This record gives sequence, structure tokens and C-alpha cells, in this order.
Amino acid sequence: MTLLWFTEVLLEAAVTEEEIVSTQAFARHAVVLWAIQNSEERATVAHKLVGRYPAFDLVEVINGVPVLRMKHAMVEVVRYPRIIAKPQIQLGSGFVSCSQKTVPSE
Repeated sequence: MTLLWFTEVLLEAAVTEEEIVSTQAFARHAVVLWAIQNSEERATVAHKLVGRYPAFDLVEVINGVPVLRMKHAMVEVVRYPRIIAKPQIQLGSGFVSCSQKTVPSE
């Protein structure tokens, strides 16, 4: 029910595609907002709820729906001497793994 409510509000608002995707991804965590009738109280609870998820930035609250944007992340590769890493990236699994082997010292 929350997903449909969020979708209706987002389609009526002037939000970006990035904000729609981020907000829809967050909707399952915001079920508690559905039961709150008072709009000011709903906005307050929405701010607190989003604060528990550091991957999101709260853009605004529209009709009690928190409009969110994913924070951008930066990845830096660190290379260590004597270690050869074979990277293995698994998309959709939430992690990146790599197998390592040590090069014998000379």
C-alpha cells in the first residue's frame, strides 16, 4: 500500500527520475507513515526515519511522502606490493569480492 501511495504522490509532483527510483526503493521502510493522519507529525516521523538510512538524502516531504535521492559514492582502488588481486564484481548482490594471492618475495 505504501508503494502505491508513494507512486501517486511522486507522479503528481515535479520530481526527477533519480528521486522517484530512490523514493520507491525506500518505500518498504516507510510503512509506519501510512497510519499517521496528521501531516506535520508525518513529516517529522519521515525526517527521523530517513535519518536512520545514511545512503539517502532527504530532498523534501510532499504530502507526507519523503522524496529521497541516493548519496553518491566514490570507490578508490588501493594496491599493495606483492599481492595480485583478481577482481570479481557481482552486481545486485550488494558486495564486491576479490580473491587474492601473495607473490613470493625475491
